[in-house]
Amino acid sequence: MKKDRILSRDYAWLASKEIVKKWENFDDAQAEDYLNENFEKAWRRADVNNDGKIKLNEAYTFEKSLMGSFAITFSE
Repeated sequence: MKKDRILSRDYAWLASKEIVKKWENFDDAQAEDYLNENFEKAWRRADVNNDGKIKLNEAYTFEKSLMGSFAITFSE
């Protein structure tokens, strides 16, 4: 039987911080502020069993929810 790979809440926070910094060009403090405002709401939607982890294949959807979208808008 194949065991599902999981992402814990703590590692999701760390990964999210790196994603926020990269996508929003935030420094550490700005990324922490963003996560403090948005992480918990997105995590609660992803961790429906409230057990502190999600399946790894659900991580993309979680991050997309956290960021609002992965679309980058280019302007002139």
